[in-house]
Amino acid sequence: MKKQDQYRRPKGGYLFFSYAILIGWLCIGCESTSKEPQQWQIKASENFNLYPIVHKEKVILPGKCGGLDCLKAVRLDTGAPLWDWLDRDSVLHRCYYNLQHYIFDDILMLPIGSSLIAINLANGKTLWQDQKNWPAESFLEGIGARVFRTYYDNRNRQARLLAFDIYTGDSRQLKVFPIPAAGKLLVRTPAIAVLEGQDTVCISSTIHYIPKQMTNSQLISWRLNDTSFQKTIQIYPDNLNGDGVTKQGIVDGIISYWVAGQQIVAINLKSQKELWRDTFPHGMLTSRLLLDDGRLFYACENEALYALDAENGGIIWECPIAGTPSRVYVNRDKIYLVGGSDGNLYVIDKNKGTLQFKYHSTDLALKVNRSLRRTFYAGNDKVIVTDFRNWYAFDIQPGQGIKVEGIPAKER
Repeated sequence: MKKQDQYRRPKGGYLFFSYAILIGWLCIGCESTSKEPQQWQIKASENFNLYPIVHKEKVILPGKCGGLDCLKAVRLDTGAPLWDWLDRDSVLHRCYYNLQHYIFDDILMLPIGSSLIAINLANGKTLWQDQKNWPAESFLEGIGARVFRTYYDNRNRQARLLAFDIYTGDSRQLKVFPIPAAGKLLVRTPAIAVLEGQDTVCISSTIHYIPKQMTNSQLISWRLNDTSFQKTIQIYPDNLNGDGVTKQGIVDGIISYWVAGQQIVAINLKSQKELWRDTFPHGMLTSRLLLDDGRLFYACENEALYALDAENGGIIWECPIAGTPSRVYVNRDKIYLVGGSDGNLYVIDKNKGTLQFKYHSTDLALKVNRSLRRTFYAGNDKVIVTDFRNWYAFDIQPGQGIKVEGIPAKER
């Protein structure tokens, strides 16, 4: 038999037509496997700022909806609109750009000014909104359906830690910190640790500051279900400058990590012992400490990004960056951050600490030459940046930098 005889066509057009119908039916509902880059942009709010909040397949951004500021939820991959949360009560302008939100069971908790807002991420509807008469921390911590936040009742000289039910907004007071008669007391919303699957421990960082006289910074820890049991650790040396813990701590198992003044400190929460302490040329102002794959990434104000071994604090590498940097993100084997002082996007090799790409807005083919803002996102093979006029999304290409239509990535 000749080779071509093995592949004879069916006689007539009927069999071919039937076969086509069968394939068509099988493909109904199939998702596209196209690897074409997805780039999109949406209008940004110019009145308030916030880091993108990414949850599952959606991203929530500060946007503009007609004449009102809003939160816009769009698909992360395509930018297709999902819902808008309109700022009818004009609260978003009080938003701290570097706030810490909390998400549980598709409910987004946002601390904005003295308000606490619960939003259903499925449809953008407000579940409830709580308004206190006290100033409050812009950082939330939670465990399951409970979320925690510190409020300052200055009239009664008390810092009050409240717990909220995320479904109902019902609140109760967990703990009170007396504010000394002299000076100011800063009490961060506590980090939460579950020690060996048993005790749930809260750890609040505090600073008691009397101008030109003293600064005392401590960690105060207690069991969630026994607030009377309390332990205190001095986390930073006494000083006259107001230096102490100013960032939320990171908890990993029984180990916690804290940025205090010009230092990073690791504490064993079970033994209450200090494991190691590193001192740097400057502190951290606008960024946050990041723990990823056994390494701590510290964006220092001496215009350097440090990678530390989380086990012993040893410096693995140091990479030059711009001052007042953004948060640090990791996508695969790359680190991403935006320099606040130069408005450039930095892409750094995670393992070697070498700068691979540095993008100005013109390198991303933005229509107008503007600096990028600190608030951005990198992850899920996507980078989202803003110039305060628009949000722009770009695909990350493995080993090649950012995919910009018509412009090849340039290694720096």
